[in-house]
Amino acid sequence: MPILTKFFMLILIVTLPAACSEDSGNPVSLNEEEGQAAAPLVSLSRPDGGETIIDSVTIRWSASDPDEGENSLLKIKLDYRQESDPMWQPIESNLANSGYYFWDTSNLPDGNDYLVRVTASDLSGLSAVDSSKSFFSIAEAIIITDRTGVDWDITHAVLNYGMDKNDFNYGLGPDAIEPVISPDYLSTGDNGYPPDNASERVIGIAINGDTRAYPITPLAHHEVVNDLVGGSHVAVTY
Repeated sequence: MPILTKFFMLILIVTLPAACSEDSGNPVSLNEEEGQAAAPLVSLSRPDGGETIIDSVTIRWSASDPDEGENSLLKIKLDYRQESDPMWQPIESNLANSGYYFWDTSNLPDGNDYLVRVTASDLSGLSAVDSSKSFFSIAEAIIITDRTGVDWDITHAVLNYGMDKNDFNYGLGPDAIEPVISPDYLSTGDNGYPPDNASERVIGIAINGDTRAYPITPLAHHEVVNDLVGGSHVAVTY
């Protein structure tokens, strides 16, 4: 009899947890069993450090909530600061968890010591934080206008290669060749107009009844002529 009693006690000890598991339905985590919410997870991917931002940047992050169905309910807060300022400054708060935010930096001073921080908060008040792993730079765009009135963004060349913006005389760099802009022409009968038997080569163009000829000799030196022919802007190159 004592043997049988011990045998039945062993069965109860082994089978009791299994019976409780079946009664509970789907498996649950320890936090869920105890009624505790899990903290969200967040990771900042841009700007993560080392970038040079000109006027604006799209801040990117990924955030999730281990609590089922609450990813879309997370609220996002974005801040920035410089190394010289220990206080975080707000960019935007109470954002939806879209994963991105367009940040206009054009009103911020230039600097190479910026950081961004993203905070994800859930409905229970739990939150997670991630920030740039190293400093990034913010700079104002460097724009020049060439002699034809065209604007050129030379920020990358100046900031990354140390070039002087004054070297960009024509928007193409310090070694640019001056183009011919709106040239003067000779017509038949004008002094210096080549005779019919002249051997000089030309590049000819005709647009809307407007005909032009560009001698190869000056083109070989200037390489480009910017002109208006027949009401159309053209670039003649050699």
